[in-house]
Amino acid sequence: MKTCRKLSASALLLLLLLAIGALAAPIAAAGDVVTSTIPTGSGPYAVAVNPVQHRAYVANYWDYRVSVINTASDTVEAQVPVAAPGTWPFPISIAVNPNTNKVYVVNWFKGDLVVINGATNAVETSIPVGYSHANPRAVVVNPSTNKVYVANYSTDIVYAIEGNPASPNYNSVVAAIPVKTNAPNWSQPRAIAVNPNLNRIYTGNGASNDVSVIDGDPTSPTYHQMIASVPAGTGPRAISVNPDNGKVYVANITSNNVTVINGVNNTAEATIGVGTSPRGIDINTTTNKIYVANYGSDNVSIINGATNAVSATVAAGSKPRTVAAVNSPTGNAYVANYGSTTPSTVTIINSSDMASSLGVGLNPVSVAIDALLPGIKVFVANWGSNSVTVIDPPANSGSPLVSSINPLPGNATPSTTPVFTGTAVNHRAPFNSNITTVLYQIDSLTGPWQKATITGGAGSPSVTWQATTSSPLDYGPHTIHVAALDATGATISSSDGNASNSPSVGDVASYSFKVGVSDTTPPDIVNLTPLRTYIYKAPMTLGFYATDEQSGVASTAATLNGRSVLSGQTVTLDQVGKNTLTITATDNAGNSRTSTYTFDVAYDVKWLPPLKYVEANGGYTHTLEVDDDLAIKWSMYDYYGKPVIDPAVVLIISDRADPGNAVTFIQGVGEDRIRYNAVRNFYKIEFDAEGYPWIRAGGVYDIKIGRVEGFLLELLTSASLQVVADEEAEED
Repeated sequence: MKTCRKLSASALLLLLLLAIGALAAPIAAAGDVVTSTIPTGSGPYAVAVNPVQHRAYVANYWDYRVSVINTASDTVEAQVPVAAPGTWPFPISIAVNPNTNKVYVVNWFKGDLVVINGATNAVETSIPVGYSHANPRAVVVNPSTNKVYVANYSTDIVYAIEGNPASPNYNSVVAAIPVKTNAPNWSQPRAIAVNPNLNRIYTGNGASNDVSVIDGDPTSPTYHQMIASVPAGTGPRAISVNPDNGKVYVANITSNNVTVINGVNNTAEATIGVGTSPRGIDINTTTNKIYVANYGSDNVSIINGATNAVSATVAAGSKPRTVAAVNSPTGNAYVANYGSTTPSTVTIINSSDMASSLGVGLNPVSVAIDALLPGIKVFVANWGSNSVTVIDPPANSGSPLVSSINPLPGNATPSTTPVFTGTAVNHRAPFNSNITTVLYQIDSLTGPWQKATITGGAGSPSVTWQATTSSPLDYGPHTIHVAALDATGATISSSDGNASNSPSVGDVASYSFKVGVSDTTPPDIVNLTPLRTYIYKAPMTLGFYATDEQSGVASTAATLNGRSVLSGQTVTLDQVGKNTLTITATDNAGNSRTSTYTFDVAYDVKWLPPLKYVEANGGYTHTLEVDDDLAIKWSMYDYYGKPVIDPAVVLIISDRADPGNAVTFIQGVGEDRIRYNAVRNFYKIEFDAEGYPWIRAGGVYDIKIGRVEGFLLELLTSASLQVVADEEAEED
């Protein structure tokens, strides 16, 4: 066994030395772009992401360190030693637990598990999981119990480590579980997966061609015992689990098929033929598609989880090795093609099973995803070029894990440390994952997420939560972002060192609010529209807005004579008389103010002789001898000079000294009626003053032209009439 291990390491070194070549231009992939290439240590072999802290952890096989990448800034912020400098621990596998912010690194040659504190990037301890050269190969986390499981290839033992910092057994081996099924021969588990809903652990045993099932339920009488052995194909190399339906999928590298295991009754329910040498497998639990990377036939088999049949076979690059799927309805699958060197590529398969490729570093071996950034990022560990390539996919949405935030009264609070509440509901089926954590952060999506307190429904798929801001907020507007994490958020599947890292996280809910004095004041309305008398059919450009210094303006709406209008809109004034502009503004605290503005619209009335414009009298004036008849003429036009005919127009003569003395003339036929001359376009009335005894010499009278609207009279224009004594009478 020792000789084989040395040959394996030498073979890996030889592959590294042969993988030399210049990077060519990347092949374009629709919607996906490479945004950066990050140098790491030597031989990055496995990568895992903690999306809560926005950190990616890279196990550098030829190094003694783990590279810590800030996934928001794409920079290496630490190189954490997992063994003494100058030694050869060969870190080969890595897992994260977002619940505890711990990172677990397997050194296969040193035979230990190193625990890194994600908050400090410091090593907490090193835990033996076998002995030197004992070949531990894979590590996973059960976030439902915070237990960590390491599959040891040489000892046929799965080591269970307590990962709960509150436990007295923290960071110690609590069980060494034999998985040997064909003694005295070896089983050689090199792949391991956890179903956190059923609390079961599965190992793919490469030598005994089966899957061992371990009971991970702390309340069970068979806790941490192997409870079943399920036959698989030849050479089980990769394993993945769908917690939503309890199915386990095992890629058999020698028999070129996938074994489907029913996780409820621990039986093999199907064997599905795939490509040659299947080596990597992952599941999009949202779409129930299983992606199998066929190392020997350079393609990917896509299995329909509902029918247990291959629904598509998609060409990949050379030697596809691992695959990671984004868990959303529009999620892509990313396949690392280890053998492609000019340049090496990642094959990207979209939800329609269409493939494209993107150039990355040399010999990509593993893929991980941060799905809690504002835009999802994919991290590809490049074994041959000592780097990690960062890919930005197109937007993804539609997680079944939905969070909601209860609004504050008036969307504002006087407190600088406000308290928020809400719900988070997981809609997976038929086995719904429990919500383990509700996360939040203020005004950012790139900083570390904080944990809210689950106030109801703990340990279930539907919870209520409460979050209190940890530090005082400045006065003004802010936004809180909330997302939930279920039991699939940790590293629950690992195959031959490479994690199938496609954690399922919820959609991010966002809510805007304001910190400051409680807002009870409605917005102020500013009307920029000039309010004067306009000519009929004139254009008017509206201008108005609202301001609110406390909670801000939520909406502004306006009507002109009952019709909706917008600021900046030009309207035609086609309503003669009083016009009403009404503006209503509402702020984010729910306060409203309505302001009403009125203005007049009139015809352009032109008086005709005998009325004359006399400046000294302040306008049009006619002087009438007391015994004379009076002829009054006028014309009316719109804004553009077009004649206007209006049957509602009337003329009124009233005594300025005694307004009760008045007479109104309407349009029609007969004496003392207004007539319209259509040929010459003017209105005319012939008025005999003798018929009205209150019209006397020395009097001053008002002549008004108006328009009757219902019971109201809308004045259009006016002139004056001065009555003088009859000259003949004076001579007598």
